[in-house]
Amino acid sequence: LWSSIIKSKNKTYYLGYFWDKETAAQVVRIKRLELHGEFANHG
Repeated sequence: LWSSIIKSKNKTYYLGYFWDKETAAQVVRIKRLELHGEFANHG
């Protein structure tokens, strides 16, 4: 079980739990784009 959590501007976003790593990573990627737009750093 994988959890998706992202922090931005002193806020923590708990995005949920997922059965596979790829889905958890995809959810984080989408939230990064939502929060930071073209400046999102996907590492």
